[in-house]
Amino acid sequence: KQWSKLAAARALQQGGHGRVEIAARWVYDAALDHFPDDDGVAARPNCLKVAVIGGRGLSNAKRRSLPRDTYVSIKMGPDVAFTSSIEAFPAEDRPRWNCAVTLPVEDEAPLELNVYAAKKLIASGTFTVDLSDKGRHRRWFDLSPTSRCGKDLADKVPPGLDLIMRWSYEPSYDFGKRRAYPDEDIAREPNEVGLAVVQVREKVENARPPLWRPG
Repeated sequence: KQWSKLAAARALQQGGHGRVEIAARWVYDAALDHFPDDDGVAARPNCLKVAVIGGRGLSNAKRRSLPRDTYVSIKMGPDVAFTSSIEAFPAEDRPRWNCAVTLPVEDEAPLELNVYAAKKLIASGTFTVDLSDKGRHRRWFDLSPTSRCGKDLADKVPPGLDLIMRWSYEPSYDFGKRRAYPDEDIAREPNEVGLAVVQVREKVENARPPLWRPG
């Protein structure tokens, strides 16, 4: 709890200021506690769980809130997932999704983050992440604005996304002959190929660049 100074533009010119008393404390919000525990499985991780909490420095050309259907694409290797629409706006340039997705990947690759508003790419970035310990990681990723959205704010508040990530093991992604035929002796030489449909994507028409979303 403390007092902090406030100053309006006119007051600054006249050398004056006001004061406001602020009380703050750490609190627990269960809605933000994504992937809190290890899955407890010794098997090699076969998926990456990602929760997009929110963004900063993201607004339209007039510094107003982005449309509600603005979403984020998360891509690693050949796999991509998409958030739902924006949940809330704690501030005009700080959309909040609080959306968790899962990518069925087994090997680390560059993480690509893209923000789309009105079917247009407005901010993006490619990152190298180290998740080898299967721990829970939370960090901000600074993005580069690709349109007027956010460029006016980029000098002071670079566009960015707040992510929680964790490598995990998901039995439903554990494909292979042993899972398809658990009672069969598989010590013999394979004589067939087992296939599994992981995900289906639908093409978004008239999107630039071309987009695919889960079907």
